[in-house]
Amino acid sequence: MHLLLKRPYKLGMKPGYKDRYLKEVGTKTLRVGTYSAPIVILASAYFWYTDINELGLEHTFVFRALGFIGGLIFFLAYLRPTKPQHIFLVYSIMLSFGIIMMHGIVFQVFSLSESSSIQQYGSILGSIMAWMAMSLIAQGVRFIMVIIGSIIVSTHLLIMIWYPPAEAGGMVITLFFFAAFGMVLMFMQERQERNKAVVVYELEEREEEVRQQREALQRANENLKGFNYTVSHDLKGPVRRAYSYAQVLESQLEKQAVELKGDYIQRIKNNLKRGYGIIEDLMMLSRVGEAAIDWDKLDLDELIDTIWQEQTEALDDSRKILFQKANLGSIYGDKKLLWHVFSNLISNAVKYSSREAEAQIEIGLIDQGDDDKTIYIKDNGAGFDSDFAKIIGKPFKRFHSGEDFEGTGVGLAIVKQIIKLHKGEFWAEGEIGVGATFYCKLPRNEFSDSPSID
Repeated sequence: MHLLLKRPYKLGMKPGYKDRYLKEVGTKTLRVGTYSAPIVILASAYFWYTDINELGLEHTFVFRALGFIGGLIFFLAYLRPTKPQHIFLVYSIMLSFGIIMMHGIVFQVFSLSESSSIQQYGSILGSIMAWMAMSLIAQGVRFIMVIIGSIIVSTHLLIMIWYPPAEAGGMVITLFFFAAFGMVLMFMQERQERNKAVVVYELEEREEEVRQQREALQRANENLKGFNYTVSHDLKGPVRRAYSYAQVLESQLEKQAVELKGDYIQRIKNNLKRGYGIIEDLMMLSRVGEAAIDWDKLDLDELIDTIWQEQTEALDDSRKILFQKANLGSIYGDKKLLWHVFSNLISNAVKYSSREAEAQIEIGLIDQGDDDKTIYIKDNGAGFDSDFAKIIGKPFKRFHSGEDFEGTGVGLAIVKQIIKLHKGEFWAEGEIGVGATFYCKLPRNEFSDSPSID
């Protein structure tokens, strides 16, 4: 049965399409089965009653009980919804038991020499109606029921050859023709549904690509506006001050002590360093916007440990940091880009908690099942106003002044853009004087090759 459930769903759909198709069809199958199962249960009991009291068939209990059990199995499974394959399994069991029930009764009726015409017509008509009803309500198990139906009809036909009916064998052959028609109808319906789903998914995918291109253009425009602001303000400031200090130094060379010269020179270097840092971050931001993901499986624990060692090895020995890290496992992504993400966030955690007597930095994991992982970096540092959370990741938006903490205001914008390239999400929570937590939601699997449902 497991092979029957796996094989029919390997007909050329992309993995992402197949997963979505299975979920949607599973939902439809569950909904139809919810109404069908009580009907099957009641019908099995009612027709067992009519078998005895109207048709005079006294030995159909086993077959009617089989149909009753099939409906009961699905009804009980409905109380505990599960994966699409499990829904298909119990639904195909219910339909298979129903078909076996009807073919079993037909065999029983036509193997009796004393069977009446009303018994023969009743059993044949009931079986034909069962096949027609199944072709309409099979939903996600059409291919499965074509396979199982073929087995049931072939078995019935072989039994007829070795155990010919007492009379009216042509009526049984008519049933086989209707069964074949029902199976062909189910096969064609399933192919049509698949083709329609692929067309819809491709259209939606193209619409999504257009939307992403539009958003990328909008982000580029926003970055361009920010760049113009930086050129006119942030870059001009450090360069202007460096020039002013150079003029002062030039005028004081013959008048002041060497120590004063050194102080001015240091100020010049600091301002030029800040201007250079802004330029570097702007270049990184522009490159990230055009980057292509080099997908690879990454060991997050190894990556974080390496970054932490690099960020803390040069710290003063008097600095106390309580560092906690969960077992993060692995994800798919671009190693170079994700290295920049976590290097930036860990660097921020170390920097903004530098004024605490004992800094506390935690890197943990929120596991979200088979599809995504959310990694968070939490510190007990300066924090930020929670109202600023909505502008997190916008270029040149800073939560603290340059006098309090060094920075260019571009780092989190780069982080957010890299996470978006990975089809993930980036957000933050914070409170002034309490600390901040930054979240990176990333796909567990390579985006272009989503896993199938098992």
